[in-house]
Amino acid sequence: MIFKNYGNPEKPWYILIHGGFLGEWSLRNVVSELKEQYFVVTPELQGHGDDIDSLFIGVEQTAKIIINHIEKNCKSRVAVIGGFSVGAQVTSEILMQDPNISEYAVIESGCENRIPVPKSIVKLMFKIKNGKFYKSFLDDVCPLPQEMIGSFNTNYSLMSKETLINTAYNNFVHRSDKRLAKCQAKVLIMYGSDEPNVMKRAAIRMNKIIPKSCVFTVHGFKHGGISIWNPKAYSSLVQSLEKIDFKVYKNKV
Repeated sequence: MIFKNYGNPEKPWYILIHGGFLGEWSLRNVVSELKEQYFVVTPELQGHGDDIDSLFIGVEQTAKIIINHIEKNCKSRVAVIGGFSVGAQVTSEILMQDPNISEYAVIESGCENRIPVPKSIVKLMFKIKNGKFYKSFLDDVCPLPQEMIGSFNTNYSLMSKETLINTAYNNFVHRSDKRLAKCQAKVLIMYGSDEPNVMKRAAIRMNKIIPKSCVFTVHGFKHGGISIWNPKAYSSLVQSLEKIDFKVYKNKV
C-alpha cells in the first residue's frame, strides 16, 4: 500500500480513503479543499492506482495496514478518518479494530449491510473484464466527472482480475457489527438520496450502533456525489465537525 501526503505534517492528520475501482486521483479535488486545515494522508489501496502491481485481498487486511501506519507515524491516533464506498467500509473496519484511533470519522456511502452474494457469482461479473460491470460503473454505479474518466479507464485497464473480484466481493459481504458500539470517535455518516436504498439502510443501522454519530442525507446525489462531485460541500461539512450535534438522529444537507 502506498501512502501519499499533502500539507503540513504539524497540522491535525486526516486519513482519507478512496473507493473501490478508483484511485487516489479521485480524491485530489477534495484534498485541495482539506489540506489547508489538515495534513491529509491518502492510502492507495492495493491493486489500485499507483499500487496497481499489488493485490487487494480484503477490507480487514487493508484496515490493519492503515492502523499500523498510524501507529508508526502519528502516535496511534489521528484527528479524522474518512472514506468513500469501499474506503468507507475500510473506515468502519478501522473503527472496529481500534475504537480509539481517531477523534472524528466520516463515512460516505458505505454499503455495510452484508449482501449474501457467492464469490462464484462475483467472478462471473468479471468473466469479460470490460463487460457489463465496466459499462455500468460509470453509467449507474459511480458516475465520474469528465476530467476523471481517463484516469478511471487507465486504472481499470491495469487492475488484475483477482483484485477486481476481491474488491467487488468485499463490497458485497463486508458488514459492520456490534464492535462499533465501542467506537470513541464522533462519526458523520453520509449518503446520497439517489443511491440504492441499501446505502440508507446501512447508514441508519450504523447510526444506531455508534454512540456518537449522525446521518446526513445529501439530496439529489448518486454514489460519489459528495466528495467526488462536490468537494467544497464535503470540506465544509468536515470543517464543521466540531459544531455538529452528534445526538441528532438525522439531518439534511
